[in-house]
Amino acid sequence: MNPGRARVGDMLTVGVSCRGIIPSMFGRIVHNWGSDAMLRAALAAFSLLVMLHLDDNLSPGMSVVLLPAVIYGTYRHRMVGGPKIGLQSQPVG
Repeated sequence: MNPGRARVGDMLTVGVSCRGIIPSMFGRIVHNWGSDAMLRAALAAFSLLVMLHLDDNLSPGMSVVLLPAVIYGTYRHRMVGGPKIGLQSQPVG
């Protein structure tokens, strides 16, 4: 960690990488199971690489590349993995 204002950049890098791990574990990106598993594994691997890489100059640059993938993965999960309209439960009685 860097002291002073440089901590803000480190915090954003770790935040983006943590946010990339969340949809890779709990989200769905595409309908096909095999493609979804490969995309989620790639997103998790890249997020862990951003978080755990030792170079202080390379990790923030990779987090800038990771951020659009995280936004897209979150958007696709809302489209693919959201609640189904016709499958809502009916009240009993």
